[in-house]
Amino acid sequence: MMKRLASRETGKNRGGFVPVFRDPLFSRYVKVSGLSQTALPSDLRRLCVKNNVESIASTAIIYKRFSTTGEGLITLSDPNTAERSLKALERGMVGGLVVSSRCIPAPADATPARSRGQKGKLEAAKRGLIQGDGPNGGIADRGNAVLISGLPGKMTGDALRTYFKTFRFESQEGVKAITKLELPEGIVSLYSRHLVRMASQAEAHRLVRRFHMTFYQSEVWGTRYLMKAHVVY
Repeated sequence: MMKRLASRETGKNRGGFVPVFRDPLFSRYVKVSGLSQTALPSDLRRLCVKNNVESIASTAIIYKRFSTTGEGLITLSDPNTAERSLKALERGMVGGLVVSSRCIPAPADATPARSRGQKGKLEAAKRGLIQGDGPNGGIADRGNAVLISGLPGKMTGDALRTYFKTFRFESQEGVKAITKLELPEGIVSLYSRHLVRMASQAEAHRLVRRFHMTFYQSEVWGTRYLMKAHVVY
């Protein structure tokens, strides 16, 4: 039997703190831990289908700066099915690994850029508001975006686009096809990471197959810049 959790919040009335009781069983959000680094949202959906989980709204891989964390998020359309869902997921397996599941409060980044609507997505892309954290890395280009790391620190988006000139990029007006990711505060690096938005999932996979674990301009730099690439889901 799961214990009910109680939390306290500051109220606006003169009484000060008002006790608020929340039952974690009635959260729409189920975090799955113990996934392999190569797990995909489709693996989570298969886990749900195999174990008869009801009312699946979406599945997502949780990232930290676009690196997988071994965790995923299942969002339920009906929170009243959460208790049955957790029971169904007990001792569930993904890719031969036993995973654990628990309900969590709504993550601040549970809804990626698509929830902002078209206007919000464009504004976020223009401002370069990309951290790469949370479900889907916080972006809406699920399966179409590729993270490229290991490039020269001073590499620009225009230079990288020229280097990838035989590939088709996202062409939506106002959306940057290539975004250079900022380093965390206080961190210095000789290398850079870029998020590249492709025209399609097929094009994203083609880019990864062509450049993953290859050297950038090896005729000039030799083995100095080893590129790594993976599709962000």
